[in-house]
Amino acid sequence: MHNHAIVHRASVTYADPYTGEIRVKIPVVIGNDSEVAITYIGRAKYNGIWVVPKVGDQIVVAADDHNLTNVFWLHVDLTPAKTILPSNDYGSFYDTTTQTNPVADTARVMTINSMDGHNNVTIVDGSKIKVTNTGIYNIQFSAQLDKTDSGSDDVDIWLRQNGIDVPWSNTQVTMQGNNCKLVAAWNWMLPMNAGDYAELVWSSHDVDMRIFSQGPQSSPTRPAIPSLIVTVQRTV
Repeated sequence: MHNHAIVHRASVTYADPYTGEIRVKIPVVIGNDSEVAITYIGRAKYNGIWVVPKVGDQIVVAADDHNLTNVFWLHVDLTPAKTILPSNDYGSFYDTTTQTNPVADTARVMTINSMDGHNNVTIVDGSKIKVTNTGIYNIQFSAQLDKTDSGSDDVDIWLRQNGIDVPWSNTQVTMQGNNCKLVAAWNWMLPMNAGDYAELVWSSHDVDMRIFSQGPQSSPTRPAIPSLIVTVQRTV
């Protein structure tokens, strides 16, 4: 190949690792209806197998002249994809208070007063999960629900973003009987812009419904129970 070789982007239409045969389409020269066979400078054979690109790969080729009498495969030239690295934006939070429902059928934000660790995710105003960077966040929670009266009652739990209820984010659970306890736990994948915040919201018709916290217990010794646990992780 001479210094005046003409470089083009090509699309691989055929590649045989056993024979080394490669064919490509070069749209800017011959369009998408024709293809040419090519060779590769420095191509190697390993244990009887040629190193060839895959069909559909975008590669760089060069020709000695405009007539494509001698076309060389130079290297794979895929447009660099966005590298998705594990995110270091996260938060692990919990609340140590029992959260009550003094007025029935009222939307209440769940409070969060403690943290295990966080980076670029913080708690603002005691309930707002605020993010520093734009991305898609996995918001997971578990709430220790507790009912202190008889009968059957429902609890609704949903998600708010920047003070606005997120459509189709609600789930309703039913609790039956006095001293009934239930752990509500699920997650949402929420696209968030830098500076956005999310809140967990709950409501019940029963004023004796609560999100329950309890201190350490003995026989056997057990850790305290937070009323709410929330973990947040940016996925992309």
